[in-house]
Amino acid sequence: MISLEVLSQIQHIKERCAEIKPLVAIKCITYNQELYLRDALEGFVMQKTDFPFVALVHDDASTDTTTKILKEYAEKYPNIIFPIYETENQHSKHDGSLDKILFSALEATKAKYIALCEGDDYWIDPLKLQKQVSFLQSHSEYGMVYAIAKRYSQEKKEFMEPMGRPYKDIEEMLLESYQVPTASILYRADIYKEIYNKYIKGKNWLMGDYPLSLGFMTISKIKFIPEEMSVYRILSNSACHFTSFDKLERFCKSSYEVEKFYASLNKLNILNKLEENFNTSLYFKSLSYPNKVISYNYYKKIKPKSLKEKCKRILCSSYYSYIVFQKINNFRLKLIK
Repeated sequence: MISLEVLSQIQHIKERCAEIKPLVAIKCITYNQELYLRDALEGFVMQKTDFPFVALVHDDASTDTTTKILKEYAEKYPNIIFPIYETENQHSKHDGSLDKILFSALEATKAKYIALCEGDDYWIDPLKLQKQVSFLQSHSEYGMVYAIAKRYSQEKKEFMEPMGRPYKDIEEMLLESYQVPTASILYRADIYKEIYNKYIKGKNWLMGDYPLSLGFMTISKIKFIPEEMSVYRILSNSACHFTSFDKLERFCKSSYEVEKFYASLNKLNILNKLEENFNTSLYFKSLSYPNKVISYNYYKKIKPKSLKEKCKRILCSSYYSYIVFQKINNFRLKLIK
C-alpha cells in the first residue's frame, strides 16, 4: 500500500508534469549510494534534447547522505529532478510495493517514453535521450531501444570489456547470455503498461530489466544501437553480485522462472535447453564457493553431450579434483603401510 506521504509526492509530480509536459520520464532507484548518485544525476541534467524530460528519483529510505545529495539536485534543477522520498524501505518488503509506487509515479508524468538508470550507474553520452527518442519517433514498429555500456569495476578502479549485443529474436535472448544494459534502455510507456499488466504485475521476480526486455520482444521489436552511452558499475555488494551462494541460487532460480514463463508464452520448444543452461550455469558458478557438495549436486543434473565434454567438466571441477587427490593419497598411504 502506498503511504499518504508518497501519494502526496506523486500528486505533486503529476501537477508539475502537467505544466512541463515531458516527452521522457527517467526512472531511477537509489538506496545508500552517496558515492555514486552524483554521477547518475549529472548524466541526467547534462542531456541535450529538443524536448522536455524529467527524472523521477526514488530514494528508498537511505541511511547515508544519499537523501541530502538528492535534495541538493532537486533544488538546483526543479524542472528535471523530481524526488520521491521514503521513510520505510520498500525493496525489503518483497510485496510489490516498490513496483506499484514507481508505476504510479511514471503514470503521473504522462510521458510517452521511459528511460532507465539505477543510482549507481550513469550516462556518458549527452545526446543519449535525443538519439534514442529520435529513432523511436520514426520507427513505430519498435517498442524499445538500448545501447552498449562500458563496465567499470569499482573495486579494481578500471574499465572492463563493455557489454551490449543485438538479438535476432526472443529465443536467442533466452538461450544466449543476456546483455541489455539497464542504464541504456529507453522504451514506449504505453507498451510498458501493457507488459506490466499482462506479464509482470503480481510476480515476485528478483530482477526487473530481464522480464521487461523479454516482454518487449514478445509484443514489439527492439533496437540495438552500437554506441557506448552509459556505464555499468560493478560493485561487490550489488544486486547481481553475491557473497552467499544461497542468494545467488535464489536469483538464478528467479531468472529461470522468468525464462520458462516467456518461453511458454511464446510457444518455444526450448524448456529442456533452458533447464540444461540453468544447471550448467549454477554448476560452474558454485565452484567459486566453499561448499563443493553443492557443485556435485548440480554436476549430477548436467547431461554432457559427449565423453570429451564430460571429462572437461570433471577436470574443471575442484570437487572432483579433491576426490581424485584423496584417492591418490589414500593409495599412497596403503603402499607405505
